[in-house]
Amino acid sequence: MSATSSPGSSQDSPQDSSQGSASTIGRSALKIGLLSALAGNIMWSLFPFYFRPLADINPLEILDHRVWGAAAFLALWLPFNNRWASVKAALSDLRKARLLLLSALLIGGNWLVYIWAVTHDHVLQASLGYYLSPLVAVAMSWAILKERQNRFQMVAFALASLAVAAKMMLTGSLPWIALALGFSFASYGLVRKQTDVGPLSGLFVEALFLLPFALLHLSWLAWQNQLSFQIGLDWQHSGLILGLGIITVLPLYFFNTGAKALPYSFVAMLFYTVPTLLFFFATQIFGEPATWADVGVFAIIWLAVGLYLYGQFQGSRKARKVTKPPVKPM
Repeated sequence: MSATSSPGSSQDSPQDSSQGSASTIGRSALKIGLLSALAGNIMWSLFPFYFRPLADINPLEILDHRVWGAAAFLALWLPFNNRWASVKAALSDLRKARLLLLSALLIGGNWLVYIWAVTHDHVLQASLGYYLSPLVAVAMSWAILKERQNRFQMVAFALASLAVAAKMMLTGSLPWIALALGFSFASYGLVRKQTDVGPLSGLFVEALFLLPFALLHLSWLAWQNQLSFQIGLDWQHSGLILGLGIITVLPLYFFNTGAKALPYSFVAMLFYTVPTLLFFFATQIFGEPATWADVGVFAIIWLAVGLYLYGQFQGSRKARKVTKPPVKPM
C-alpha cells in the first residue's frame, strides 16, 4: 500500500480482507491447537487419580486391560478417520513392522513401570522420569542419529546426569523408576521417529503386537482364579478397568491434534506441564515426602529444563530465519 492510498480504496480492500481473514484463521488454528495440546497433557497428568483406585490389582493385569482396551477402542475409532490404509501399510512393510514391535515393547514397559509407580506411591519419581525424558532424547538423537544439538541442550543433559548422580550419592539408591521411565519413553520416541506412521495408527499396531501377551496372561489369571473380574469388583473398579482403552487413546489424540498447529519448541514446553503437575500432585495431594535431596535434585533438573527449552527456542528462531523468504522490492 502506498503512502497516499486510503484504507478503503477498492484496489487494496480485497488484499487487506484476505490477509485479515487468513490472520484470523491462523489465530483460531493456534488457539485450537494450544487448547488441544494442553488438554492432552492435562489428561496425562491426571492418570495417577485414575490408577490409584486400582492399587489392589496386579499392575501387570492393569496393563493387560489397557492393551486390549486400547486395541478395541482404536478398532472402532480408526474406520471413522480413514486410517486403515495406514495400518495395513505399516503391517505389510517388514521394516516398519519390526520397528513398531520394538516400540510396542518399549511403551508396554513404560506403561507397566508407570502403573507400578503410581499404585505404589512413587509419583514423585515418575515426575522426575518425565522431566528427564526429553533430555535423554536429545542425547540419544546426538549419539545414535548423529543429529546436531546446540550447546544449551547438551549442557542440559549434562546437568540432568549430574542430578541423577547427586540423587544416588545423597540417598544411596538408584532412582530406577525415574531412569526406567525416562529412558523407555525417550527410546520409544526415537524408534517411532523412524517409522513414519501416524500416532493413532501406530498405537493400534503396537496394541495388536502386545495383545497376544495380554490375552495369554489374562487367560492364565482366569485359570488360576486370580482374575480381578472373577474375584469380584464393584462397579467403580469395573468401570475404571473398562475405560483404560479410552483414557489411553484420547490424550494422544488431543496432544497430536494440537502439536500439528503449534511450533515444536512450544510443544516441548507444553510437555513439561505433565511432570510439573505430577510433582505438585505427589507432594501436595498424595503426601509423598520430598526430602532436601529431592528438592536439590529437582532444582538441578529445572535448571536443565530451562536450558533445554531455551535451546529449543534458539533453534526454532534460527530455523525461521533460514526459511524466511526474501523481501521482494516494492
